[in-house]
Amino acid sequence: AKLGMPQFLSPEAQSLLRMLFKRNPANRL
Repeated sequence: AKLGMPQFLSPEAQSLLRMLFKRNPANRL
């Protein structure tokens, strides 16, 4: 499942957001 990430975010920020999404699947919009 590919998440749509804003292009202005750095790869580090994107990977951090992915970890947060994986840890908190209920927080997905």
